[in-house]
Parts: sequence; C-alpha cells; structure tokens
Amino acid sequence: MTYKWFFAPLLAFFVFSIWGQSAEIPSAFSIGGDAQLHRLSTLPVSAVLQVKFSQENVQYPMDIALFGNSISLPVVPSELLMSGQNAFNFAVPGTSFQSSVTLLQSLLEEGRQIKLAIIQVDNFEAINVEQSPWPRGPVRMGLLISRIASGLTEPRIGPDELLRMVWRSIKSEAIIFAGFFNIQKIWAYLAYRFPNWLPSIPTSTLPYSVDGSLPRLEITVPRTHELLSSHGAMLPGYFAKDLGRVAQLSTMVDRIVLVEMPLEPTSAAYYVYNPTLQGAQFRGMFSRICNQLDLECHVAPISGDPGQPNFWADETHPSAQWLAAYLRQIILSEASRKRALQP
Repeated sequence: MTYKWFFAPLLAFFVFSIWGQSAEIPSAFSIGGDAQLHRLSTLPVSAVLQVKFSQENVQYPMDIALFGNSISLPVVPSELLMSGQNAFNFAVPGTSFQSSVTLLQSLLEEGRQIKLAIIQVDNFEAINVEQSPWPRGPVRMGLLISRIASGLTEPRIGPDELLRMVWRSIKSEAIIFAGFFNIQKIWAYLAYRFPNWLPSIPTSTLPYSVDGSLPRLEITVPRTHELLSSHGAMLPGYFAKDLGRVAQLSTMVDRIVLVEMPLEPTSAAYYVYNPTLQGAQFRGMFSRICNQLDLECHVAPISGDPGQPNFWADETHPSAQWLAAYLRQIILSEASRKRALQP
C-alpha cells in the first residue's frame, strides 16, 4: 500500500498541473488586468499567445494588427495609426513566422475583422522556424499532424525536410509535456491567475502595455556592434507553404504586409555584398513567391551608417522608435502597395 501513497500525490500534482496550464487563461488586456500585465512576461509562449488571442481591449474591426516576436514587440501601435484608428500588437517573444500566421488565421476564423495585418519576417541571415506551441491541446495536435502530412503531398517539401520537421515536432511536444512538471511554470500560471493571493516570479522585464506591446529598456548611449554571425534553421518548403497560407488569408483582410526585419547597419552592409547561401536562397524565394501569389512583401533595408554608433539593442533588434517609423512609412507609402521588393 505504501507505493500508492507515493504515486497518489504525483498523480494529483500532474492533474492539477494540466488544469493550471490548459484551462482558459484570464485576459490581461481587459479592464482591471493591471496585475496580470505585470506577470504576463513570466508565462510560457503558448500562454502569451492564448492571452493575446483572447484579449478584449481592442474593438473590432481592427485597423492595424502587428504580428511578430521580440523584435516587433516593443512597437507602440499608436505610432502606426492615423487619427481615429485602433490597433493591437500581437507580437509574442520567442515565436517565428509560422506562429504569426497561425495566430492571424485563428483570429480571422473567429470572425474578428482586421483591415491591415503587418507580419514580421526575421532577417533571412538569421531566420528560424519552430513548431507553433499554440493553439493548445487537440487543436494544436490536429494542426501538427496536418502540417507533417502536407510534407507527403507538397512537391516543394523533400524527404529530408519532412524528417527534420518530424524530429522538430517530437522535440517541441516533449518540451511542452515536460512543462507540466516544471514547478516554475506551474507557479507562473497560478501567480498569474491569482495575483492577489500569490507572489509573482521575479522578472527583469517591464510590464506589458494594454496595447499589447512590451517596452524594452532602450539604449541611451549610442554604441557600435560586431558583425552578426549568420545562422538559422528555416525549412524552405514549409516556409513556402506558410507564404501560401498568407495568400489564402489575404481574401479575408483588406491588406496584409510581410516585412523582413533589418539587421544592424554593420551586418546589413556586409551581407548585402556577401550574402550566405541561406540568405540568398530565402530572400530570392520570398520575392519570387510573393510576386507569384500577389503578396505585398518588403525585404530589409540598410537602416543607417555601417560601423557608426547607434541605438540598436543588438545585431537584430533596432530601437522601437526607428522600427515604428519604418513600418509607418510602409503603411503610408503608396509605392508600397505595389509590392516593393527592393530595399
């Protein structure tokens, strides 16, 4: 009988953990959600995606919706707007292009009208793909199986790429499953749900704003930067498939804009004249497929003087003010509506 007393608490803990991490998560972006805004950054990616999906702060139809990861996250949506418009920053740190497309698709399938969707694409010298950890539960598993199965029918996805996707899927699901036993994650969920009862996990980040943005500690003294070491693990066939998904969604949105993020000027200038095989392949694919599918896409510009001090956080994260001004220029430019594919 002793072993039963040993396993019973473990089973109860596991069930409690599944409930805590799978049940509906209260919205931080509604009235009275200030305490949750301070704790949202302690939650894992899947939970932040869920909270942003279910947010109630912005009225629909929405004029501008911004999707991306930590690069776009500090952009204040009001800096992109014209008078009388509304917007929300749906960016979630640690995600990739696939997650952004999945989140936009889920919003549209819920009947939420969006007039302009801006989707961040990581720079092609440093682009990655991950299995979207959201939606949670059976819905995600259905999407995951469908995504893997598409590798059997999609001519642009070869056997090697399919096997890599299967392995990544197994690895990502194992990480998600392990999270059910992670004390810190469980506590983060509970502290978020019951902010008046439980202390929060310490975090160095600033609290989220009600517009969905997460302020970054801005650089106050300009500095120089090293050359970015090109990296990335994007799968070309699946990237092309996600571009096709965007084309299908374009019938439900007035305008969708895909924007490749710039690199810090020193790195940007170097890779313009010395592109890696990966960078050249994906940038060419991006331009070609966008033209074929009639998508509005923008490749990254060189955003300053190479080698000069600037206010970039690092080689891939520009200042929020600069990025907001760049995106606003794209929004307002009539030329951009003609799919400006040259920097």
